[in-house]
Amino acid sequence: MLTRRRMIAATLAAPALRAQIGYRDYARCLPDYLSSLAAAVYSRRNQRLAALRTPADIRSYQAWARTTFTRLVGTLPERSPLNIRTLGAIERDRYRVEKLVYESRPGLFVTANLYLPKTGAGPYPGVLFQMGHSAPGKAYPLYQRCCQGLVQLGHVVLAFDPMGQGERASPVTPPLSPTREHSMAGQKMLLVGETATGAMLWDAMRSLDVLAAHPKIDGGRLASTGQSGGGTLTMILAAMDERLAAAAVSSGNTENFAIEPFLAPGSSDDAEQDLIGSGPLGFDRWDMLWPMAPKPLLIAVSAHDFYGTYSPAYERSGREEFGKLARAYETLGAREKIAYFEEPLPHSLSYPMRLAIYNWLERHLNYATRTLDEEPPTNPETEETLRCGKTGVTTRDFEGTSPARLVAGRRGVSARPKDRESCMRCSAWTRRLSNRSWKLAAGPGIATARCWRWRSRPPGRSGARRGSSCRSAPGTGYCWSSNPTAATVRGTRRSSTTSSRPPASRYAPPTSAAWVTCKGSSRLARWDTLAATPRRRSMRGHR
Repeated sequence: MLTRRRMIAATLAAPALRAQIGYRDYARCLPDYLSSLAAAVYSRRNQRLAALRTPADIRSYQAWARTTFTRLVGTLPERSPLNIRTLGAIERDRYRVEKLVYESRPGLFVTANLYLPKTGAGPYPGVLFQMGHSAPGKAYPLYQRCCQGLVQLGHVVLAFDPMGQGERASPVTPPLSPTREHSMAGQKMLLVGETATGAMLWDAMRSLDVLAAHPKIDGGRLASTGQSGGGTLTMILAAMDERLAAAAVSSGNTENFAIEPFLAPGSSDDAEQDLIGSGPLGFDRWDMLWPMAPKPLLIAVSAHDFYGTYSPAYERSGREEFGKLARAYETLGAREKIAYFEEPLPHSLSYPMRLAIYNWLERHLNYATRTLDEEPPTNPETEETLRCGKTGVTTRDFEGTSPARLVAGRRGVSARPKDRESCMRCSAWTRRLSNRSWKLAAGPGIATARCWRWRSRPPGRSGARRGSSCRSAPGTGYCWSSNPTAATVRGTRRSSTTSSRPPASRYAPPTSAAWVTCKGSSRLARWDTLAATPRRRSMRGHR
């Protein structure tokens, strides 16, 4: 029975009870949880590194790092014929640029430029130049300058287009950024047990095969370098390919993910730079560089990269991890073979960065004793001049495949090239419209949002612009269209029940349902669209 005395006692005890309850800020639950996981991994890894006191300990850790990284990147393909073709050449006074195309996997074409010196006598050292996130890929002017500088110093340089860049970019309008290209392909790869890290590593390893097989190359003097994402790709290659005699990482992602203090969501990046599942194994980004010891290794960074490019912990984490690796080099008797270079300019392959790369590779590949303080004369070519194919699109020029189609093949999906490219375009538009708060819903039986994009009428048809949507059915490569005006859109045919109502407005999708039949498929798809009004009515720049 609740008496007056008990009520008073309960009231007086309430503050004490509140003091015992550990209230938490709801918004901090996930960040705090991630921070606790990162702190545990950080502590465990530091304890393991602190125990490396002898060369044997370091060798054991290097073997573990390589084995663990192999597990993280997934199963790599078997080596297949490269089928190298030279499609043209550019003659310059002091060097020659050959246009190459080869297959890193059957049907997956890689476009590259091979820079050959005209001075000196071979065999020459070979440098694999890996690209950062530049849309032109190998034709990016600053990357060209570095390649031209190296070839004039007596190095054979192979610069190749990574997945989703240069001539290997998806032929979509508007074009996708390299980061989006990598991440879109990487998401699909995870579904079939592959990773973007493994795909880009394999392209680099096969490109190193091309370089090592050249008759003018000294196979014992191979190196890799690159800027930004190319620096990270150099780290990835260093973890797996023992043929590298030296490496120079310029503005790569040289910060560990598990750091303390950890600022959620952490230093996540695009697909190939995020090592899925590495936390529970105690593996982090700097562990990719440990197998290089005691070979020459340069880490070049921009002091500006803690803001806007990488996370605020970029410099602090990089310096800390460099110190740990430098102690391992010292234990192996090779402290002079690892160096840290820093310059204050913004994120780019700047003049000081290029000079640092020249001097490092000259010292350890050409065994030069001089120090360069001036770059050889360089003059970047146009993108069209360096192009290997006629149109600059490998899937069109060489009738090849793409990483997305390779993933479809792993799933047993038979998709036509045009349909697969349409799917990649739809994914980009779905993400854009999601960011603009469209309220879209799929029809019965298909639990995905409808992708809306604008296109003109087919050639030869007159009239105002109308909308069309395309989406592949789960498990197929076929594309459906709800364009009420086009008889054929991307290989699809309109059925007799297709609605002819125009869109309700220029910037909103139609509210009527559309039925279409896929070419080669008997299934009917019904797309229902909820009435939607975007936060920003205009879609300028995205039509």
